[in-house]
Amino acid sequence: MNNEPNNQNPEPRVESAQMPVTDHQASPAGVVPVTPSGADPKVLEMLLPVHRSGWAIAAGYVALLNILIFTSLVTAPLAILFAILGLRAIKKNPELRGRGRCWFAIIFSSLFLLLWAVLSLVKVFS
Repeated sequence: MNNEPNNQNPEPRVESAQMPVTDHQASPAGVVPVTPSGADPKVLEMLLPVHRSGWAIAAGYVALLNILIFTSLVTAPLAILFAILGLRAIKKNPELRGRGRCWFAIIFSSLFLLLWAVLSLVKVFS
């Protein structure tokens, strides 16, 4: 009997669904997920909430909800709180992103709170 491996039809080995990255793309684990064929990883990062603070994601969605259904008295303070927590998380871990979502939530939620206050005062004094 021959104990040498048969090299005629070697089966392909798949180590993982991830591939090594270059130095300019390095992540803490040293790998990035394999993207769909032809998809640019930078575009996917802009569209999908990857490498972002969970608080920043929550702040952005709550602020967007605030804009869409105008529930500023309920959602605006939550969006501002989530945004502040998101900025603090990003400051602690500089690899996280989402600073823009946080500022979006702070600015638009503050504007909606201000608009709500002005409209309430106009209604009271008219």
